[in-house]
Amino acid sequence: MPASFRLLTLHFLVGLGLLSTCHPVLAQTGDPLSLKADAAFKEITPFFKKYCYDCHGPEKHKGDIRYDRMKSDLSDKDTLILWQDVVDQLNLGDMPPEKRELQPAPAERQTVVDRMTQALMKAYAAQGSTGRQAVIRRLNRFELRNTLRDLFHLEHPDFHPAVVSGLYDWNGNGITAQKTIAPTRSFPEDENVHGIDTIGSKLVMSDFLLKLMLGAAEESIKMATHPEKDPALAKKTYRSPISDNLHGNSLPRFQRDRNEGYDEIFVRHNRYDRIGPSAMRKGGIKVAGHYRVTVEMSGHNQVHPWGKILQTDPSKPFLMGLYLERMEHLRGPRMHQAVEWELPGDGKKRTFSFETWIDTTWMPWVGWENGPEIKHNVHGNLVKEFYPDHYFKGTKETQKEWPKRMADLLLEQGYKGPTVRVHSLTIEPLPHAWPPKSHTALYGKGPLASVDLKPLLARFLTRAYRRPVDPTEADDYAALVKTIQAQGTPLIEAVQAAYIAILCSPDFVYIQPDDGRLDAYELASRLSYFLWSSMPDDRLFELAKAGTLSRPEQLRSEVERMLKDPKAAAFTRHFPERWLQLQKLGVMAPDKKGPHGIYYRIEQWYVPQVEAFFKDILEHNGKIRELIDSDYTYLNAMLAQHIYKRNDIVGDVLRKVSLNDHRRGGIFTLPAVMTVTANGVDTSPIIRGVYVLEHILGTPPPPPPPDVDPISPDLRSAKTIREQLVLHRENGACNSCHRKIDPMGFAMENFDPIGRWRDLYPKEDRQSKRPADPVDPSSTLAEGSEIKDIVAFKQMLLKREDFVTRCIAAKMLSYATGRIMEPGDRGEMDRIVAKLKGKGNGLRDLVHLVVQSDIFLNK
Repeated sequence: MPASFRLLTLHFLVGLGLLSTCHPVLAQTGDPLSLKADAAFKEITPFFKKYCYDCHGPEKHKGDIRYDRMKSDLSDKDTLILWQDVVDQLNLGDMPPEKRELQPAPAERQTVVDRMTQALMKAYAAQGSTGRQAVIRRLNRFELRNTLRDLFHLEHPDFHPAVVSGLYDWNGNGITAQKTIAPTRSFPEDENVHGIDTIGSKLVMSDFLLKLMLGAAEESIKMATHPEKDPALAKKTYRSPISDNLHGNSLPRFQRDRNEGYDEIFVRHNRYDRIGPSAMRKGGIKVAGHYRVTVEMSGHNQVHPWGKILQTDPSKPFLMGLYLERMEHLRGPRMHQAVEWELPGDGKKRTFSFETWIDTTWMPWVGWENGPEIKHNVHGNLVKEFYPDHYFKGTKETQKEWPKRMADLLLEQGYKGPTVRVHSLTIEPLPHAWPPKSHTALYGKGPLASVDLKPLLARFLTRAYRRPVDPTEADDYAALVKTIQAQGTPLIEAVQAAYIAILCSPDFVYIQPDDGRLDAYELASRLSYFLWSSMPDDRLFELAKAGTLSRPEQLRSEVERMLKDPKAAAFTRHFPERWLQLQKLGVMAPDKKGPHGIYYRIEQWYVPQVEAFFKDILEHNGKIRELIDSDYTYLNAMLAQHIYKRNDIVGDVLRKVSLNDHRRGGIFTLPAVMTVTANGVDTSPIIRGVYVLEHILGTPPPPPPPDVDPISPDLRSAKTIREQLVLHRENGACNSCHRKIDPMGFAMENFDPIGRWRDLYPKEDRQSKRPADPVDPSSTLAEGSEIKDIVAFKQMLLKREDFVTRCIAAKMLSYATGRIMEPGDRGEMDRIVAKLKGKGNGLRDLVHLVVQSDIFLNK
């Protein structure tokens, strides 16, 4: 956009009052409710006198808490929080502490819990959420990227939910380029609260962000605009040699020289053993569009006699992956599997097709996922082993000819190992409208000079503002077009300026509900930004217009539809990432040259593993307990080999695999979680214990007292972390919290800083002859239960499944509504947990209950 009308556009927005860097917050209304619980307190006072006053009474008042002076007015926020904490501690068995000889009988404890729970439930019902108001909030950078994609009908791999912006040193000299072309690539990270980056109070606006938004708007419109002629695309079939970029003395290279009419694959795919048009390796397909990729293949020798050297599983068909890879090295390596086909190894030709978008600098190729893993000189070893009469050793004189001679001998005598033959690869452009929808939605289908702009602007305003607009709202923007055009600016650029002005309006940038219950369009937006992190689609707009979206049966139907849509990848990727704080991965990364340096080869699969696990449970409505413990996980070859010490998994793609190790099941012991709770050098039971209490059980400990050191100053007599924490707990001010924190962390000590299993701590001095200290994961919970190891720890979590469920529900509601859950929301969350329990505790059911809850449906 030229500077002259960029300035005019800004003046226009300011004049309309559309730009403001202030951050309005909805006012809380309503008089304080009065709700006494005197009757309940009278009944339970003897219990507290008997078991609690010794520590929290007239004589002592640990933590500055005195139960003899506790108020009974549950409409007071602080009082409500305090009594809820009391009930939670009694439920967890953390009160009275296990060291106290006088302990209540289980029935006695339960009576108090039940009586207080009834009083609290009444308080929550009467009080509701404090203000029950969501804060007006800006779209975060991830939501903005997705919204620009859908608003402009853009198709590009850089808009995929798993793609993260960043810098890439493409030539190793310190000169970097952005990894993506997404228009929000330069935006700073959004502030978060407890990992959630949709919280309105943190998503404020600034002049700096406004400039970035102007730039993002300009880039998006440029990507959507296509005044050029329809590119001439033709169907093209590639035959042998399809891939001719084979180097060295590999068997495939010598096979191509034989001109047999097919490209043969002998090994699991790697840098060279893949089949894709060599002509596309410099710059990709050149013209972006929807294509049908068709591959004609045959598999051979699925069952074979050469298993001694070529190890495969003859009971399984060959797995062939169709990949898309970016050939623009400036932005760094990127590729993903588009589809996987099963090819029987019976020698018959089969044809496979897949339709996909291929962008300008990308290309397709085919690789064998579960083929044998062999070395370049394997053909010599095979001849020596299976055709010994034809084998001869290479000499200095025959050094250059020997590899080819061995390969020719092997192929001439009969290659009996497993192979895949690719007979052809066809890339066919699919029928398409021109100009594309991205262009016609902005400029119409005819010459721009003859198009009535007001309907186009009104339609765009409706979608951008995510609500109905009065036709007159388009008048100001139509006037802006005329004003800019009168200055000599081409019409198309003047129209673009109007669209940019719309994208800088608070009606686009902010999600701004009014008081009360969500109206139909606000509900459509909350639903779409919850599950898609993007704007509503046409279906949601239609239901909002019809006024039927809020009906329970319709909401359920829409949630199911939306979860099945590919855009739901935004939820399955980003919600668990935010809930479990995985965006912190890499902040304290290991030393590349240290004992955990392997992390840099496998880190790219850490978060996708969590995503795959969470997505699987969501798709089949698996139970919440599967997040705690399961008999399966998702692995690829690298994770399996370097983290799980398994060699039976093949390929780069994450696959669902069975576990025969109960230490590993569930989401909370995945390497991503173990790494984000470490510091890249060592582990801390305190850090992991706090993490469990806050992000798994939802009972975060209070911050340490300001006058207490993080670790006691005199630890000279302590040799191990366990001994240090024992001495630390001798400080009375620390004991009350650390007796809850430390046991949770010790249970995870067998996992090192990148999630590998260990039985011994590393030696501080490698030269020392003193044996390494063994890891002792055992501990005693605050309520006295013994936890032997991680398996017993998971059993403890399973017994507290309601706490885990409530924690997930609270995180999900915060993620969806843009506000942190408050004490007044506890009643509704308890109802969600109770209803979910009655349905079987399925994760998909939890999403439905969240959407149907009063918290979600209100502002």
